[in-house]
Amino acid sequence: MVTDWKWTSPKGGLNLWVQLPDKLPTELLLTKSIEQSISFVPGQVCDPLKKLSSWIRLSYSYANEKQLSEGVKRFIAVAQSLSK
Repeated sequence: MVTDWKWTSPKGGLNLWVQLPDKLPTELLLTKSIEQSISFVPGQVCDPLKKLSSWIRLSYSYANEKQLSEGVKRFIAVAQSLSK
């Protein structure tokens, strides 16, 4: 169960910022997520100081509600498999 994630609700745009637990390896999560047709932008890419290592940016501009729901379920499953 995912309980230690945090997120920032967007005030505009079509992105959601999510803070993952520090123990979850973001680079490996991205690799495994891409295998499930899910992608995100690691926070470090958007931060010139490279301090957002546990943050990711999820965009949802091209997916409908059903696709988003399925994608989130798959994403959580990938994250949980790496947290064990």
